[in-house]
Amino acid sequence: MKERIAYIIHAKEELRRFICIDALEEERILKFIQEEPARTKKFQHIVGLILNNIKNTDLYDKENINKAINDVYAIKMFKGGSNIRLYCKQVSGANGTFYVIVSELLEKKKSAKNTSGIKSIIEKVHNYEYQIKEYPAQQ
Repeated sequence: MKERIAYIIHAKEELRRFICIDALEEERILKFIQEEPARTKKFQHIVGLILNNIKNTDLYDKENINKAINDVYAIKMFKGGSNIRLYCKQVSGANGTFYVIVSELLEKKKSAKNTSGIKSIIEKVHNYEYQIKEYPAQQ
């Protein structure tokens, strides 16, 4: 499988924790989040929790679809409402560095259970391999 690129978009360097975004999905995901101020605010809130290592499984939790997949998590925005999911791959790097890579967007999760379509997204994210890079400088 071809390695994908993920850009660092948020960092808490003193804790060695980073939020990244899949370069191929970046435009679609960020555009969707930024379309509504409430989405942006909720995303920033959840990112802050992750960067500060504050656990809140109502907002960010592992997607347990089978025992082999243990690195895919979901950022859960507006549960019970628009029910947006951002599927993420968690990666531990050298020296305790921790990365959450926002990989796939599901604009509305329609059922409480993970359907076959959602399971295929989770499996796809699990199989992604990433090269993490600094965000490119604007020209």
